[in-house]
Amino acid sequence: MPYYVCTYTNPTNATFQLGGAQGRDGGRIEVVPGQTYALSANPLSGYTFSNWGTARGVHVANPNAATTTVTFDTSGWDGTCLGNLSANYTSGGGGGGGGGGGGTVYYVCTYVNGSGSFTIGGLGASNGGRVQVVPGQTYIIIATPSPNNSFSGWGTARSVTVAAPSSPNTTVIFGTAGWDGTCLGNLTANFTAGGGGAQSITIQVAEGQGQISAKGQTTSSSTTITSTPGESVTYSATPASGYVFDRFEGGPVSGPFTSTTSNPVTTTTGTNCPCVVKAYFKAVAAAYYVCTYVRPSWSNATFLIGSEIARDCQGCRVPVNAGPSYSLKAPSLPAGFTFDRWETARGVNVADIRSPNTTVTFDASGWDGMCLGNLTLVLSSTLPEWSLVKTGRYWNWYFHNPANYTGNLKSAVDALASFADSVNDYYSGALGYSLPKPNPRSAAGDWMVHVDELNTNIGGGAGAEGIGLTGGAVLDTFWSLSFTAHEIMNIFTGIVTAGWPWADGSEIWRALDPRHSPYVSPFPYAASIMVLNVTGHSDIASRKISDASGDLGVSLLYGIMQNYGWTPFKALMETIRLLQIDLASLTEPLKTAVIMVIMAVKTGIDFISMFNATFVQAGVAIAQSIIDAARLLIITPPPIDIQIHVQNQSGTPVPNASVSFT
Repeated sequence: MPYYVCTYTNPTNATFQLGGAQGRDGGRIEVVPGQTYALSANPLSGYTFSNWGTARGVHVANPNAATTTVTFDTSGWDGTCLGNLSANYTSGGGGGGGGGGGGTVYYVCTYVNGSGSFTIGGLGASNGGRVQVVPGQTYIIIATPSPNNSFSGWGTARSVTVAAPSSPNTTVIFGTAGWDGTCLGNLTANFTAGGGGAQSITIQVAEGQGQISAKGQTTSSSTTITSTPGESVTYSATPASGYVFDRFEGGPVSGPFTSTTSNPVTTTTGTNCPCVVKAYFKAVAAAYYVCTYVRPSWSNATFLIGSEIARDCQGCRVPVNAGPSYSLKAPSLPAGFTFDRWETARGVNVADIRSPNTTVTFDASGWDGMCLGNLTLVLSSTLPEWSLVKTGRYWNWYFHNPANYTGNLKSAVDALASFADSVNDYYSGALGYSLPKPNPRSAAGDWMVHVDELNTNIGGGAGAEGIGLTGGAVLDTFWSLSFTAHEIMNIFTGIVTAGWPWADGSEIWRALDPRHSPYVSPFPYAASIMVLNVTGHSDIASRKISDASGDLGVSLLYGIMQNYGWTPFKALMETIRLLQIDLASLTEPLKTAVIMVIMAVKTGIDFISMFNATFVQAGVAIAQSIIDAARLLIITPPPIDIQIHVQNQSGTPVPNASVSFT
């Protein structure tokens, strides 16, 4: 049975190297319990390695070393993963890795005796070459003989110590006593011609559903064949209904190959077995999506629909098909949380809503152009109640445990609190209204920022009471400032529009940048760039502009803000509030047409043509008949004077107004 480790990174777009596989956020890597793997960090530009995080059956030799080793055991196996392995990075500084001895860079001299090759910590070693190493650090070394050759042992000289000199897969450690200015010592891989009897080869279906065949044997799970060195063996894969062949991985062949999409594939058996050849299948492309959520959202928990990882966010979706049954699991929850139930809406049907390991089916009756329905993982929390730790001019800040409001976290919260109040000032002036105080949607009556200070991941969200983010997010300057500016604008617009037309859920705006999943919400995204520039964070604003390159929605709205300021959007919001237009009750493309028409009528600028010129590029231009229908919603001929009594839901005084429509 294959085992896996669940992998995560902070930030989520970073990676790391586990053996020969790349670890990513929300991924899984197949591992063998009890085997030692090389583990190395891969910081993004502007980040440095912080530490390795682990859970359940995952054991890192040195959690604070960027390059180390890791082993796994089966004690934490839950049917999905043996445990969690997280690479954590900190913004500021560039690049990771280690050095040694007061700035000295050390090397080991490498040699190959016979026909074969070897690696040190995943790096290829050549005959007569050198490999950079860190004294005192343990590295995995793997020797691979050429066809019709066999490994005969490791040779060492000076400060080089191999744990098992006769094993082709072992570890090595280096000292500094033998340093001569060129090498700490010598490491030689010795190979002997000939040798190598019948080789044991496991063939298995590693992912998806289907069969793998070789030498007359076929399996839908795993079986073993034998082959002699130099023998040509053909491996073939047959997908099950609803699946297609993706790739083969591994293989006892000259080379050896690590991955190929050829099917069938013919290889030559070497002498370095026992070996494994794995067939991977993937489901036929899904025709629909289900929207996914987690409550409470600040838990940063995830769950699995089939093999797809589901998350909580506005616009988070998982591809599914109507009809088939999918496994539904909440395999590994964050500390302090326990499974409570599943909640569903529309075309989502969970077999047992009280079980964390059940099945789910979907039907097309709930399809609304974005999702078949909603699937929510509801958790119970054993964490402390929220405690107020800081009072701002607009935003009050809460921790689970006020004792954690100290040190670097306190400094980061204090700086972010000042920034949040400045953002509030800027948006109030830009849009012409403030957030109501007290907050009618909060039991405490304030606008709240919940900081899950116990969580070192990076994440957050917005809701009726305010915003929430993790302790890891607060400590990441780029993420925290960008997120805060973005979500405060979502709250400003949400209290007026009850459904912003260019936010996550709108198909017409999603088409302007199909690369993003979930969609980047171009209006608050563009607004956050504006406020970052005026509050002295132009470096972060520039990075956000670069990250959104190619997004036509961000480009359009940010361009309007640059060229016309906030006047068009202020007029838009005033009109929506005055006329009490319920955008949430409208469907696309009519609600976007309403926005275009209001902005054009109130400013005298042809925003209708401006918006449509962008929509044309994405193939979603709004027809004139839809624009005419939008005009009828806000302009009533012939001209009449009417009294509109506005129900003030924003907290800002709005007088009765006599308005003429033409």
